[in-house]
Amino acid sequence: MVAIICTHATSNLQPDALPAAAFMALKLLLSGTVGFTTVSGMLVGYFCVTKANDWPRISARYSRQAFRLVVVAHPLIAIALYASLSEGESWLSFALGRWYITDVLAVLFAVVVPVLPRIPPRGRLQLGISLLLVSRVLGEIPASADQFALLLTRDILAGVNPSQDHVLSGTYSLLSLAGMFLVGSWVGHALALAERGPTARRRFVQRLFVGALALLPLSAAMLALWAGAKFLALGGGAAPAVRSLLYPDYYLTFYPVYLAATLVLLAFLASRPDVGPGQRFLIVVGKTSLFTYVAQYYVVQTIPHLMGWRGQMSAGAAIVFIGLALPALGALAAGYNRYVKKA
Repeated sequence: MVAIICTHATSNLQPDALPAAAFMALKLLLSGTVGFTTVSGMLVGYFCVTKANDWPRISARYSRQAFRLVVVAHPLIAIALYASLSEGESWLSFALGRWYITDVLAVLFAVVVPVLPRIPPRGRLQLGISLLLVSRVLGEIPASADQFALLLTRDILAGVNPSQDHVLSGTYSLLSLAGMFLVGSWVGHALALAERGPTARRRFVQRLFVGALALLPLSAAMLALWAGAKFLALGGGAAPAVRSLLYPDYYLTFYPVYLAATLVLLAFLASRPDVGPGQRFLIVVGKTSLFTYVAQYYVVQTIPHLMGWRGQMSAGAAIVFIGLALPALGALAAGYNRYVKKA
């Protein structure tokens, strides 16, 4: 969530506040989609073990959350972003033309969560990896502007590719995020088993670190293949396809890196015996993730737009702004958790 907030806040930077390469690197480093989706799946995988006997109630809660994500979160996010991102289109067109991560999670909560206990943990891992690969291949299927149904299906399942014809203005890939969600559920299952004792917890933390290290060469290999095809034309006639399939993003090429970072963070938190201020902040944000996710759009994008700060901040001003926005959102989340959610 913190990475997502910081990423959205970069929209307030002046165009020349950073060199283009530095700005791109910053966007890549701050992407929180993998962590956000993985942790969501991890919680469900954890509940599959710890609340297995109460699964109908757990599943019903996730179904209600899916409903709120669609009928409450989506319109509120569209309202928050309409003023700054719309280009003369109506609000209804703007709202219907974009599919936010909350919408993808709503589908996963409604469709995947009820059947997740029936899928063995290793099967979830295998299926998750398969969906990541299938999504990227599906995104390369050619379609013309007059093939509305095919374009819409491709947009939803594989995400919008700006270089191709598309129907929606922006989406998250349903299949890719479903893959991340399933991988996260496998990690959550292991976390639940690790809580059986201190020895199991230590082994779990060690496995997280080892797994994170093992993931890095995978990203390096895919990035090397992409670079070879792009800059050295390796692969001959297949080079364009390799460049497209392995284009560096968090959906595939950089996914192992982001997953490794998530595992390291989880290992760090699991190995700490006490809860510090930073962890308390993360806990309250995690408890109110839907509220915080919607609220951060208003704090870091809507308010700066209304104040005339969007695209006007220097790098230093953006750092100060984020430094103020994070505790403000933490306070809002704490207030919501205390007075609304628990009421």
